[in-house]
Amino acid sequence: MTDSPKPLSRREVLTTLGVAASAASLWPAAAHAAAADLPLSSRELWEWVRAQPVLQTGIVYLDTASTGPALRTALVAEYRSREAINLNHGEYSRTWLSPAAVTQFAERIAAFAGAGTDEVTLTTGATESLNIVANGLPLEAGDEIIVTTHEHAAHLHAWLLQARRRGIVVKQIGMPAPLGDPVQILEAFTAAITPRTRVLAMSHVLYSTGTVLPVREICELARSRNIVSVVDGAQAFGMLNFSLRDLGCDFYAASLAKWLNGGLGTGLLYVRGEWLDRLWPIAADGPTGWSEGGSFGLADPADAELRSGWPATLRKFGTNYRSFVPLFQGLNVAFDLQERIGRARIEARVRELAIYAQLKLQEVRGLSVITPTHPSLWAGIVSFTIRGQDLKPLASALAERESTVIRHVAHSGIAFEALRVSPHVYNSHEDIDRLIFGLKQHMA
Repeated sequence: MTDSPKPLSRREVLTTLGVAASAASLWPAAAHAAAADLPLSSRELWEWVRAQPVLQTGIVYLDTASTGPALRTALVAEYRSREAINLNHGEYSRTWLSPAAVTQFAERIAAFAGAGTDEVTLTTGATESLNIVANGLPLEAGDEIIVTTHEHAAHLHAWLLQARRRGIVVKQIGMPAPLGDPVQILEAFTAAITPRTRVLAMSHVLYSTGTVLPVREICELARSRNIVSVVDGAQAFGMLNFSLRDLGCDFYAASLAKWLNGGLGTGLLYVRGEWLDRLWPIAADGPTGWSEGGSFGLADPADAELRSGWPATLRKFGTNYRSFVPLFQGLNVAFDLQERIGRARIEARVRELAIYAQLKLQEVRGLSVITPTHPSLWAGIVSFTIRGQDLKPLASALAERESTVIRHVAHSGIAFEALRVSPHVYNSHEDIDRLIFGLKQHMA
């Protein structure tokens, strides 16, 4: 069941737009120095941005929360890297897998994320990152993991697998939709903690309702109780302007193929430095990074020497990095684009489109937005229901008849169902207008 929220008032609109505007003013001036060649006006800038990702002509794509279209230049960089591997694999390895090259790349990622170079590793996505943590934490039967009822299946089932394997207990706390105040969330986590609680696991942004959780405060709560904090950042990284250090979490999992627009199959895992020696890897092809052993004499000396110079977390958990280097080469392009535009400016634009969507959706008869209206609880995802409508066929009809792509989301266990809109900087107000037109046509 969901409650029907009140329509946004003029005051709330001005407040939320003020949040977006103030966010843009926080970006350091130095970040704009590299953007001198970008279009000067906002209209020209966003039209230029629209041409950067691979988008099908004629399609209104409003589903970045599922998968972001990769940047064209990122795909070119990936292809060139794969070409180099095939032309001369040995030279490629000596060049791109050398300690200097890998460290330089890790430094780039860490600087972008606001973390230490020895605290980040690259994965195939948030799913792998979350499973590394769930598998690698020293948990025992009876230990409790607290998650919300709105976690993505990839997050929830990483813990449920451990419950079945090791006998840990997974406790879900309810998240009413819509939430009215961030205090509700913090109180729910606090009330669920018991002496057996070992982990507070949460999404930075809920994929179902678009709610932005008060992650910093929840992580502070966890640290004050000596509890581990794990954050699923699949719907935040590349959309929100933040630093991992400021969040204060122990672990952070991110997809780099959604809001960052990297290639499909790219992800990041942040491991707070104090946890590096305590988290077990889930894959190993030698002792490097997790054991000082080697007495069995099975490790490849050349490979061990090569990887011994990699940053610590990547060395321990990046067993597969060598196989996915071409994918990650394309990420340099994605980082460049975000830094040239300015991450705060990107967040402000996403918020602008989201608030426009919320306002326009109120024009549709019987529609209720279930994304919170509190300024700190929403960002770039807007979810809604329509009274008396079968939502899944409606999403399909919009795609087939109006060439407008949004997402149907549902949780059978908690009787939750909604349609989700997730515009990014390559979208426009006209895209939102086309969605509203399609919805009204269907309702006619």
